Amino acid sequence: MGIYVKNLTKLYKPQCVGIRGLFGIRKKIKAVDNVSFEIKDGECVGIIGRNGSGKSTLLKLLCSITSQTSGSISADGRISALLELGTGFNPEYTGISNIYLNGTVLGLKKAEIKALIPEITDFADIGDFIYRPVKTYSDGMFLRLAFACAVAVSPDILIIDEAMSVGDFIFRQKCYKKLESLKAAGTTVIAVSHDIDILRRFCDRALWLDNGRLRMDGDIAEVSAAYMEAVTGGTERALYVSPDNTKNISCLNRFGSAEGSIVSARIPEVQVTDREQKISLILDIPEEAELSDMAVSLAFKDLSGLDLVVVSTADKGIAFTKTGRLIIDIKYVCRLCPGRYSVSVSLEDRGSQPIKYFDYIDGAATIEVMSDRQYFGLFRTDADFEIKECQT
Repeated sequence: MGIYVKNLTKLYKPQCVGIRGLFGIRKKIKAVDNVSFEIKDGECVGIIGRNGSGKSTLLKLLCSITSQTSGSISADGRISALLELGTGFNPEYTGISNIYLNGTVLGLKKAEIKALIPEITDFADIGDFIYRPVKTYSDGMFLRLAFACAVAVSPDILIIDEAMSVGDFIFRQKCYKKLESLKAAGTTVIAVSHDIDILRRFCDRALWLDNGRLRMDGDIAEVSAAYMEAVTGGTERALYVSPDNTKNISCLNRFGSAEGSIVSARIPEVQVTDREQKISLILDIPEEAELSDMAVSLAFKDLSGLDLVVVSTADKGIAFTKTGRLIIDIKYVCRLCPGRYSVSVSLEDRGSQPIKYFDYIDGAATIEVMSDRQYFGLFRTDADFEIKECQT
């Protein structure tokens, strides 16, 4: 039992490279390039990579939706797949008819499919739309039905392409719970997603595809961290102002009476929950600044711009003693739970209310916070628990 892939290659038809395809070299596209791996029964494996790296093509090969150019695939057991929108469903059929179509493709008898309909319709929870043509569904409704069909047939192998976070919050929680139960029952799960946090939640292992080739295969935490480092250009981003020292090159917004006084900021773009991090700033403290009122602050925000955590020299009682160019190293333990956040940097005058800003850089960097453990919410807060017998 298991999945065995050896020297798998998929070439697509030649494409003409040139002006409107009239001139140039006819070039074949190698979507999957000599890929080999083995997945054991009960493993939960995530496949990561940039757009165009061959992830979806690999899944289609595993599902026999398309055939390989060379190499071999061996998969034991019933495979159920949730691929790109529309795959395996007839838009002219009703939801009920598509349930029968999907079950028939998987080799189920009509009576077996009929027995599954209550479970599928209850899980999809799309009401009377189940009796309407699928072409009238929203994308969310379609994915609800497709997910319900995929998990209801008790597959030996479940393959999911970019559909790990379908529907609203309550439905997503239902999906997560179902995936956990399938995993506990020994179902092999192969999932593609650009949401690294979801993959880290469910998968123990990851395959990283890069331009059709298998670049890395191993523990999900190690592979995903290496992938994030590669796609962000390194674990640290250096932020610099433009040559005229008045406008930041890459941020959401910048303002202040001494705009440009934050010369640079080095911010780790991949951070780990509960681990120490360091941000380094280079500042030009204005000559006219009242040093006793001066403060440097970092704001960690969600992607909507809401301040989640703010750390400041003012809160630590740290006073500046001279003007001119300074280097400030800020060390802290990251208490954010896994997710994406933005970091803003500011040089402030705290001597008045509201606070006046010498230089405020909103969105100086976007960071990805990861963890080897599963956490809920936004923050990690340590707590002590005491368990005692109840004396009645």
